[in-house]
Parts: sequence; structure tokens; C-alpha cells
Amino acid sequence: GTLDQKAELIFRLYDFDSSGSVSRDEMVIMMRSTLSALNSMANQAPPSTTQIEEATDDFFENADTNKDNSISLKEFQSYVSKNKSILNLLDVYHFITSDDLRTDFGTGEDGFPDADSDLENETEKRDFKRTEKQERAKEGVEGGMGLFEEEEMGEGDQFMAVKPFEGVVKNSVPSNYKPTKGESDPPEATLDLEYVHGYRCHDVRNNLRYNIKGQLVYHTAGLGIALNSTTNSQQHFFGHNDDVTCFAMHPDGEHIVTGQVGKKPLLCVWSSITMECKATFSGVLTKGITHVAISNDGTRIAAIAADNDHTLAIYEWSPNAKKVSEKPVASGKGPRAKLLSLQFEPDDTTLLATCVKEIDFISFAGRVKCSRGVWKSATAQSVLCASYLDGKHLITGMFDGTLARWKGKNFSDSIAAHKKAVNAMTLRNNGKGLITGGSDGKVIIWDGGLNNLKTIDLAAKNLKILDPKARSVTEDMK
Repeated sequence: GTLDQKAELIFRLYDFDSSGSVSRDEMVIMMRSTLSALNSMANQAPPSTTQIEEATDDFFENADTNKDNSISLKEFQSYVSKNKSILNLLDVYHFITSDDLRTDFGTGEDGFPDADSDLENETEKRDFKRTEKQERAKEGVEGGMGLFEEEEMGEGDQFMAVKPFEGVVKNSVPSNYKPTKGESDPPEATLDLEYVHGYRCHDVRNNLRYNIKGQLVYHTAGLGIALNSTTNSQQHFFGHNDDVTCFAMHPDGEHIVTGQVGKKPLLCVWSSITMECKATFSGVLTKGITHVAISNDGTRIAAIAADNDHTLAIYEWSPNAKKVSEKPVASGKGPRAKLLSLQFEPDDTTLLATCVKEIDFISFAGRVKCSRGVWKSATAQSVLCASYLDGKHLITGMFDGTLARWKGKNFSDSIAAHKKAVNAMTLRNNGKGLITGGSDGKVIIWDGGLNNLKTIDLAAKNLKILDPKARSVTEDMK
């Protein structure tokens, strides 16, 4: 069986009340049994009560991701599959094979992968699949349920079993009822969207920005949102017809570029002030758009598709453009590795793509060409985000929590920053320094020399944040 199946078997054995979760008391019993057996095989004394309690506390600290004081099957399987001590133990007794191991986002120097559920969501589990019926519905060719599949209910008893209320309504008509003209017509009233709760961050990062009006701009579902945090009111952009999956802000602080899922996904440019759609591009990119970037001079947009070639397309657009061509000025195959971020380099003649265990410098004059960065003596690991300090010095946020410095296309050195992956990075608005956010729940403000000016702990009790991982960081333009 697979590692997940083996983990589920163990989980069921200790889920004594069949509640679907393991409590702390049940975990203590599991730890006592497991550690006692292991110590016996190693000819060691049984574990003490203190050791068992410490092992239980450690398990809950790392496995109980939603902090509800219980371990679900999914949490248990995830923890078992990425805890290197457990993997090493299972490997010693030949309980696992290489097929059981998850994607390695780190250096994997000890022979086992540095797994990460968030990056797996981002690179492997995004739902870009759409049926032909869903695609036709988006184009207005087919009505009905739109993006939702309508299940065939059948007829007769089968229909009534699924929709019993139909029979109740039919049999509840008063005997003296007489229909009146127009009563079956739909109401004249319409619904207007007022407020949307939620923000897409389970498989997207760096998608939250302040605009020039001090509003927070982001996306969720198929909407672009501008939030006035003072009045707690929202404006919405409705230009997409499917889930929005990527986001970038124009240097003018007003315009936004967003990409979506779909066989022929839309790339939309819109104002975060008026919510007006300024341009739409479609045709070259397929399956979905995973990343977008806007040039530093604000005249070009780059986007990468979710297809197997990671197709790159670059379009010309600016707020003052009188005529916009829907055809890209350049397009071609992007990096082979799975992308984690995309941006223009300071001179706007090349692009920088950070990837799983790779960094690529992409030229697009004439044809698209990807050139990998050189790690030299360093071991390759995933590069999650990047910025150019002072418009010259490339700094990247790494999976191991460090900030790496590069000279040209070559890795130079790194400095300690976060205890876990650096998920987000943005330049400070004064042009001096940057801000980073990590999976360790810390946000750090750095000066131009990469000296730590301030650390904000998102796990602080007064903030009451359930999952304090920083997914995006931004600074008010004021």
C-alpha cells in the first residue's frame, strides 16, 4: 500500500471513538505504544511519561495546522509524509519506497524531501480543468448552471427521491386557489453584490497591494476587489468569467492586471479606482494563467500559461495607449521548472522567473530564451520571490528562510532571515529596503543594507490569527 494508506491504517487504530480525528489523549496512547515498540527494538528502556508528553506536544504543534486541538486524517497523513524523522524510521524498516516521497522543494541533503503543502497547492493542485459545457457557458453559448455541472435527476420515483419538495409543493395548493395574471413572472427586483468575504491565498502569493487611494486591492473567486478598510466597503471588478489565479499592480498604483482559469483564459487590465476594464487579451495562452508581471516603465505585460510548455506571452499596453493590439509582441516556451514568481528585470528587456529549485533569466527580443541561474557551490532549492534593491541588486526569498544575494546570474551568498520559507517580498515605497513575510509567521522590515529594522509577529496572541503564515506583504503608498 501507499504511505497514505499505511498512515490511515495507523490513524484508524487509534481513533478509538471513530470521530474522524485523534484527540490529545488518543495521541498519548499512540505515542506510548509507538515509542515503547521502537525502544524495545533498539534494546532501550521504555519512554518516560515526560518523553511521551513532549512527543505528543511536538506532534500537535507541527501537525495540528488548524489549531483545533485534534488531528484529522488529512493532517496526520500530511505530517507523516513530510516529517523526516518518521520517514527515516519507516525507511529503516523498509515500510516506504521512493514513490511514497513527496516533492522536494528544499535541498533534500539528508536523502528525504523538504515537503511543503502550500507549495504543493500552488504548483500541483490548482484546479485548471474545465469541461466543454463549462467553457460554452462562459461564452454564453449554453445556459443552465454555468460553471457548475447540473446533474441529471431522471424521472418518476428517482426524481421525487432527489427533489421530494416538488411533490409537497404540488400537493399543497389550496382547493380554492385561482391564479392571477402575472403572478408567475419573475420579480422586477435585482441583486447587487455588496460585500465579498474571503481572499485567495491557498495557492497564490503576493496578490495583495495598496492602490494610490489607500485601498487594499486583491482577488477571490472570479472577482477583483478594492477594499476601503476605513469604511469597510468594497468595489468589485466583474470582467472575468472564471476563477482569477494571478495578479499584478501597475507602477501608477491604479491599474491591475489579472489572469484566470480557462481553455482560452482572459487577461484583464482594469482600474482599481473606477473598476473599469481597460483592456482584455486572449488567444495565445491556454488552460489558465499562473503568473503575470508588469514592466517597470508600465508599458508591457508578461503572462505565463498553465500548459505543459509554460507558454510566455508579452503584450504592449499603457494607460495612455490610444490603440491596443491583442497580439503579443513576443511569445514562446517558458521555463521547464514549475514557476513560483515572475517579474521584469530593472531594464525591462528581460524577465526573472523564480521556480522550484531554479531561477531563470528570460530574454524575449526576437524569440523567447530562458537562461538558468548558476548555484555554484550552493545546493539548489526553491526560490519563492525576488526583488531588486536599489534597482540593481537581486535579492531572492528562499525555501529555507534565507535571503539570497546574486551577482548577475550567479548565486553569491545568503543571510539568515526567517525560520521557514520566505513566501512574500516587496520593495519599500521609499526605495530603501524591502519587506518580507514568511511561513514562520514573521514579517520583517529591512533597510537597504539588509539590516533587520523591525520584526512583526503575526502569531502574537493579541492578533488572534489562526494560521499566521504570511502569504503577501504590502506597504501603503502614503
